Amino acid sequence: MDFPQAAEVATCLLLAWASACDLRTRTIPNACSVGGAVLTGLLGLLGGASFVGLAVSVGAVTAFFGAAVLWRPGSLGAGDAKLAVLVGAAMGPGSVPALLLGLALALAWCLGASALSATGSLAGTTVPLAPFMAAGVAVTLALAG
Repeated sequence: MDFPQAAEVATCLLLAWASACDLRTRTIPNACSVGGAVLTGLLGLLGGASFVGLAVSVGAVTAFFGAAVLWRPGSLGAGDAKLAVLVGAAMGPGSVPALLLGLALALAWCLGASALSATGSLAGTTVPLAPFMAAGVAVTLALAG
């Protein structure tokens, strides 16, 4: 198994772990997000990924999700932001479409669930974002082939 393939496998396993935790407890362990970002970043670098490309991707993802956490505290968890950093470290520039797809899937789910709810609103409901990020990454990796 070469390093890029190992990074993809590690990313998928870490996202599955994060999704299971997020669905069960609405938290994502730091060992998964932070440790996973270090692991997948190292695997990517060993596989020949550009350090500058990974750094720019991680920086962009950190800025975007960090700003969202700070702008509306409680609306997006820090665990979700740290998990996005894992995706940035694992996928480099490919993380942007993967995360945007994940956010679009989460939005579509929320709109559909809100329309089907008895009150017409999901106000006060926490939505686990990790499974949607995982889906965005899986689709992006499948399309990249």
